[in-house]
Amino acid sequence: MGRRKILVVGEHAVVAASLRDRPDGFRRTARAEEIWQEMGLAPGLFGVNGDTWRRQRRMVMAGFDPAHVKRYFPSMQKVGERLSGRWRKAALAGAAIDLQADLMRYTVDTIAGLAFGAEVNTLESDEDVIQRHLEKIFPALFRRILSPLPLWRPSFICTPADRRLARSVAAVNLAVDGFIVQARARMRAEPALRAHPGNLLEAMIAAADVEGGGIDDRQVAGNVLTMLLAGEDTSANTIAWMIHLLWKNPQALARSSAEVRGARGRVRARALAGGGRPGRRRQRRQARRYAFRGGAAHLSRPLRRCWK
Repeated sequence: MGRRKILVVGEHAVVAASLRDRPDGFRRTARAEEIWQEMGLAPGLFGVNGDTWRRQRRMVMAGFDPAHVKRYFPSMQKVGERLSGRWRKAALAGAAIDLQADLMRYTVDTIAGLAFGAEVNTLESDEDVIQRHLEKIFPALFRRILSPLPLWRPSFICTPADRRLARSVAAVNLAVDGFIVQARARMRAEPALRAHPGNLLEAMIAAADVEGGGIDDRQVAGNVLTMLLAGEDTSANTIAWMIHLLWKNPQALARSSAEVRGARGRVRARALAGGGRPGRRRQRRQARRYAFRGGAAHLSRPLRRCWK
């Protein structure tokens, strides 16, 4: 592409080997990290390299400890039930659904509960405040990475799209800061959460606070943002394609449906035998709603120039 050589890899074994070779063999392009931070976004695993990547990866992987992950299930199940209810309502009304848009709502609601203990519930409220901000960031990031000229920088014209992006970045940064403040407040009030975190953010904070870890709240924020962006975009599109391909292949759809129904029956039997699902009350108690009001504290100079 222009003077740059681009290699596209579709073989899953090669992709897996490349990712395992990070950060010494396989590295993210330095341009991605440069543009990410220039936009005013905190550094996260998506774009960092070297020792910073190693430190952040230890922190993030602590949140995916199997013992922690089990505590996230009630929150994920609640969002899944909301999506099912939304589609059931549309089916009874004979109404068409926007598959990708609904899955975007589903993944945002899931990641907000799973990662931050926040209940945003866009599936039932039809509010799209989060998506309106998030959907501007990833496309702008990749446009700038691939752009031959840095038209967004101070020597060029600040367009209406640049101004909208600046507001969205500021709003998301403010929300992420709020997630961290709320999580730290919960952990001060309930010290046991350091050993038994209720969500990924609490697990990351506990890991980041280990003496000598070299992690500060800005790096925690960068990975909160990475989860929001990756969870909202990549997961939703992957599920949408999966549903499309299953619909095109009825035999595979039938096998998948049977497997899900069988697993659901086994889970329900265990829940009845065990007297219900422990921990759900705490999940409800920790749920929070966050207002996205905007703010420009983390904006880089090019974006701060557009903040009006």
